[in-house]
Amino acid sequence: MNRSFYQNIVQEREIQDREENELNQEVKQMKWVLVKYTSKKNTKHYVGRVTRRVEDEWKVKFLKRMSTKRQDTIRFDWPPTDDIDTVNEADIALTLPEPLEYRRGLLYFNILFDGFNI
Repeated sequence: MNRSFYQNIVQEREIQDREENELNQEVKQMKWVLVKYTSKKNTKHYVGRVTRRVEDEWKVKFLKRMSTKRQDTIRFDWPPTDDIDTVNEADIALTLPEPLEYRRGLLYFNILFDGFNI
């Protein structure tokens, strides 16, 4: 094996480590988060942005998942009516990186949501 092969592996691992660190950042105002809602039958996850802290909880404004033909990228948009909830920090599954903008203002996150029911 040549040296560049190993350098590529090291670079890929460094990128993965940076992405994991970004996903595990502490919750702060204006951060993007993945919030877990659990019912008796199942668990769903929703993407939103923290707007402010309310005592020991967080006020989150949620995005709406948009249906797309492509399965490799999940896209989101703001709903016509604000979808806001106050959530416990324990219900925040992940902090997310800043989203990227797609056509017509749709947002997507440069991560895989595998294992999350979104």
